[in-house]
Amino acid sequence: MPDWRPVRRVLTLGEVTLAAAASVAGYWELYRAQRDLFLNGVPPHNPYAFPRLDSNFLTALEALDRYWVATTGVLVVFGYAVVRSRSSGWRRMAWFPLGLGAVGLLVALPARPGLSIDALSYLSHGWIAAAPGGNPYLTASAEVGSTPYGQLLFAEGWLPVHGVSPYGALWTHVERLAFAISGGDIGRGLLALKVVVVLAVGVSTLLIWLIARQVRPGWELTAALAFSWSPLVVVEFAMEGHNDAVAIAFTLLGLWAAVTNRAFWAVLGLGLGALTKITPAVFAVPVLILLVRRRAGWSSLVGRLAAGVGVAAALAWLLYRRFWAASATLDGLRAGSVPYPSWSPAGWLGAWFGAPMEGAPDYRPGLVLAAVLIMVVAVVSWQRTTRGLMVACGSIAVAAMALTPAYWPWYAALPVAVLAARSTWVAMAQVLVLTIGSRIAAPYGDLFVIGVVPFERAMQLSTLWGVDVPVALCLLMAVGSVVVRKLRADGSDAHGDGTPTPTITPRRR
Repeated sequence: MPDWRPVRRVLTLGEVTLAAAASVAGYWELYRAQRDLFLNGVPPHNPYAFPRLDSNFLTALEALDRYWVATTGVLVVFGYAVVRSRSSGWRRMAWFPLGLGAVGLLVALPARPGLSIDALSYLSHGWIAAAPGGNPYLTASAEVGSTPYGQLLFAEGWLPVHGVSPYGALWTHVERLAFAISGGDIGRGLLALKVVVVLAVGVSTLLIWLIARQVRPGWELTAALAFSWSPLVVVEFAMEGHNDAVAIAFTLLGLWAAVTNRAFWAVLGLGLGALTKITPAVFAVPVLILLVRRRAGWSSLVGRLAAGVGVAAALAWLLYRRFWAASATLDGLRAGSVPYPSWSPAGWLGAWFGAPMEGAPDYRPGLVLAAVLIMVVAVVSWQRTTRGLMVACGSIAVAAMALTPAYWPWYAALPVAVLAARSTWVAMAQVLVLTIGSRIAAPYGDLFVIGVVPFERAMQLSTLWGVDVPVALCLLMAVGSVVVRKLRADGSDAHGDGTPTPTITPRRR
């Protein structure tokens, strides 16, 4: 009998290589289409005009057609890779698809933004933070537009529309360091930021692998590929450089520490995540409940929790010391709690409350959304197993995205990461749905900037495809999986032919 294993390995290598090559071709065309959209009308005669007055609609529509074709291609390859990763050939050579994914992320490092101005606004924060006495929590990003550095940002497609920083002090120091390293060069500054972001993606991939090993052994490769090969991750992190990647890495550190009963690292991971962006704080309750329910002893658990809280608090004090301005430090965060007009739950709630009195920011919708999210957290958090924790955190992550006051496509990355680590076919289907929704919603930001679609309409359509449809499908799949498990559990009490198992009553002696 001939040994076909070497042949199978060669075929697997070829299959993975072809999939990676198809992805590279798709991402190259996707990047070109995104840049053509993003730079339409740049440099503008008036950078403060919004939307841009110098845009070419026909060029934009042609680039949009190319975007849809390329996006479809990379999504098909992604779905194929996730399904094939369950095969024994791919799992035996897990290092190869994961290694190619890592190389792809590194190759994308020099890419410039094509869907969002956020990375350029990070540099504006860094410029403010590096100035003597500068504070991005008090000085709006838009004010950099009146400086020579702002002119360099304008040439890259930046818009002076952002206010004070809503981010945690950890990320503010990263912004400051990136600007200092760049020496005023935009390309070097973006590269410095994206090195941090791509490193965070690599750490997240490793942590998803480790969590999957604890939750469902044998699914490590599928879980890791569902995150690292996702077009959402490749585009929004490796190409666009969003700081959500760093918050996700710390969140996954906290979840991995929780499932392995490391209370100190669970607290520190979530604390550092919250010092990047506030979102990881929503996982504190389920993590704490799991740690309490699995405790070996109260004194040991309390000691580790106290140590974690103490270190996180000390780091927060050190990081905020340079920028702390009392309650004004949180102005950017408060401003982000006001919903945009959209077709998301936040948009509907804002419309229901109506216009605020005298033009003041209306925080009532944000408070209601926060209350709903707190109720979701309270309902799903009472878990005592590692799988239960990941189910709860997946539900919370999707709910947090659905209830966010303003949706942007990269917000789907957190639920994608948590669901990937959950490691079930239902979770993988939910990852695919969220990824597709984010890619449909992604170009609307460029389209309203260049005047193809009005702002309100762009927000409506992006939330329809990015929030409403994928969240509804995720909910249907979750309910369907519960029903199927219930039916299987009921069927386990019967023979394979469906005949009920007879009850045997022992005779009295």
